Amino acid sequence: MIVAALLYLWQLPQNLLGLALFSWPGYKPLREIRYRGRRVLICDNFPGGESEGSGISLGNYILVDFNRTCWDSGLPFFMGLKKSVKHEFGHSRQSLFLGWLYLPVVGIPSAIHAAIHNYRARKGLPTGDYHAFWCERWADRLGGVTR
Repeated sequence: MIVAALLYLWQLPQNLLGLALFSWPGYKPLREIRYRGRRVLICDNFPGGESEGSGISLGNYILVDFNRTCWDSGLPFFMGLKKSVKHEFGHSRQSLFLGWLYLPVVGIPSAIHAAIHNYRARKGLPTGDYHAFWCERWADRLGGVTR
């Protein structure tokens, strides 16, 4: 219990942001699940990328989009969702390692990378492999995702 509290404090900035997103009224939560000690909120309208799943990981909180994860990926529901959740779990492990440095070291670069990738995709420009970016590749590895 004490260790869990200390780890929560170690990741406090992202945990507070994640908790705020969990209670944001604009997202239509479909279901909340637990995955390896993290709270995962599956939303019907979570904004994000056009890749096989969009989501965000903030400390102990993971939000993923149901529609893009399940239908746009071309994968069956459970496979697309699982890959997206595992990838976001990898980001939550980055948060655990980096603590309060997670947002400037991983969170901000990842958000900028996603915004540029999505902009280029909307404009029909070449995007390259989204998951080849260093922090996305690291999250895949930590989450056990094989691409």
